[in-house]
Order: sequence, then C-alpha cells, then structure tokens
Amino acid sequence: MRIFRLSYLFLLLAVSMLSATAQYEKGGNDNNKTVGTSVPESGLTFYPYERVLLRAEALKMYAKSNGYNTRYAFIINMGMKSNTKRFFIVNLAAMCIESTGLVAHGKGDEARYSGIRQYSNKEGSNCTSLGKYTVGKSYNGFFGLAYQLEGLEKTNNNSISRKIVLHSMHCIPEIPDDKPICVSEGCPAVADQYLAEVVRIVDRAKKPVLLLIYDSTVPPVTSFTNTAK
Repeated sequence: MRIFRLSYLFLLLAVSMLSATAQYEKGGNDNNKTVGTSVPESGLTFYPYERVLLRAEALKMYAKSNGYNTRYAFIINMGMKSNTKRFFIVNLAAMCIESTGLVAHGKGDEARYSGIRQYSNKEGSNCTSLGKYTVGKSYNGFFGLAYQLEGLEKTNNNSISRKIVLHSMHCIPEIPDDKPICVSEGCPAVADQYLAEVVRIVDRAKKPVLLLIYDSTVPPVTSFTNTAK
C-alpha cells in the first residue's frame, strides 16, 4: 500500500512539473519551419513516446475512477505537425503505444489553409476542440463509418451539437509525406486504413474508450465537466 501511494504521488508530481516548467513542451524542431511546401506549418516534428505515456497514465487513472475502458485509449497531440504520426493507440494494460497514425485538425475560420491550428468549442468555428472525449456509437455518415464523440470538458462539451466525430477521409495518406495533410471541419479524421485499427478496439470494448486531444505546445487543460456514466 505504501509503495502504491508513493507511485501515485510521484505521478502527480511529474504531471505538475511538466505543466509548470514552461508554457509548452519541447519535442522536436522549431515551429514555423517550411515542410516541403510554400505553406509554413507550425508544430513539432518529433515528440517522445515517454511523454505520451505520461499522459496515458493520468488518463488511465481517470478511466478507472469514472468507469471507462482501462485497457485501451486514444491520444492525439495536435502540437505535432500534421504530416507526423500524432494519433497514438495506447495499450493501457501494458502501458505501451501499439500504433500511430496521421490525423487531421480543424481548418478554423480561415478561407484558405494557413498551417496554423486554431482551437474552439463554438458552433461553426470549424476548429478542433481540446480535451477528453468518450468514443460513442458508430453510424454511417457522409464519410462512411464514423464514431460519435462526447466531450467531457468545458473546452469540448459542444461536440455532439457540433457533430464532431471520429471518421476517415480519403485525402489523408497512410504514409507520411513532406507536405501538410488535408484539414477537417473540426473532426479528428484519419486515413481509411488506420480507421480499421480504431474499429478493432472500439467495437470489442465493453466500456467506452477515452480519446484525449491536446496540444503539447500550449498550456494544458485543467478544468473539465465530469459527465461520467
């Protein structure tokens, strides 16, 4: 029991230190570099798996406390460039990353793509919303198979009314290129082939799977609306 308490305190301390050390977490090349195109895209080209797993540890504790799936979770670091594999399928039981893939972010309110991510929870913003989600029921929509996403925080609790879902888009490649990938209207969209890996986990899960979307280059989200079932 004492060892468990010490481990728990160490994890909380580590998360606090990551939040307090700087406004952002470093993990690769400097921002605003051109990536093989005339459009400059902000973001990191590399991010350590160890930091993803630190987020996963905290997410597992949240899942255990609120009745969600403690075997698998999905984590997306929007602080990375879009042509890097920033979608992580995490095995929470073994605490390892089983798979990574490309994922789109919301295009925001700009008429043309600028490469700069915008975050919003507002209707019609076409932005990605940061925070924790539960992956809900599947349905066939405009892009084919899709999963409803229910936001659990003040930063994403309009996801149902905004119709923010997890789906695939044909324009997203399976293998990274040197150019930014296409953008969405706020949904975390993946490649067709990669969606199959998501389906394998979600459809077999007995409890709702959590999805965390964050940006390691901005201050972490600390407040949330607990809608646990």
